[in-house]
Amino acid sequence: MCSIASPASPAIQTPSNLHAETCRKIAPSCRKNALTCERRQEQVQTAQRNNVSSWRGDACMTRLSLNESAFIYYPRLRAVEQYVRAHPTDTITLDRIAQIAGLERKYFSAYFRSKVGATFTTWLRLTRVRRAKELIEAEDLPISRLGCLSGFRDIRTFERAFKEFLDVTPAAYRHSVRPCSPESPPKARLVPQSSGLSPHPPSEQGVQ
Repeated sequence: MCSIASPASPAIQTPSNLHAETCRKIAPSCRKNALTCERRQEQVQTAQRNNVSSWRGDACMTRLSLNESAFIYYPRLRAVEQYVRAHPTDTITLDRIAQIAGLERKYFSAYFRSKVGATFTTWLRLTRVRRAKELIEAEDLPISRLGCLSGFRDIRTFERAFKEFLDVTPAAYRHSVRPCSPESPPKARLVPQSSGLSPHPPSEQGVQ
């Protein structure tokens, strides 16, 4: 008699086999995701190191523990911030800013402090110092002029506020970020010796 070979029965997929097969399929994507996460973590760590080592971190400013997000979540405070930024050189009083916020003055002060974590006066000084810091980084104007453009009325108040939040004077900060652009007096005009002209301007020669 001839024996008929029975067809091989298919392999039974046990839970362990299914798990191993699934792992083989998703392994490439898992490795790719792991590499992506590592790169992102390295980028975050690099950004953190840069913030710590640069003035952009404003470590001295953040010691106040301000709730900066309050200006996003609360419409009254958002209106206050927009007004202050739109009028950097104006004299801003509590009466006026309370009117912008739609509150009475006595309620506005308590409301602002409870939401932001500092008085409005302190926050206003900080905002002006931040503006002055940006101007110092970008402009070669005299320090006194930059203070005026930031909303400070005199140089002493400006220097005191700047040092309060950054632990450095405006002049020293400028030297640290723009060492090649110091404030310097205008250069004297050079006159060729062969011209026979006096090197002094007419006013110094007695010409009226």
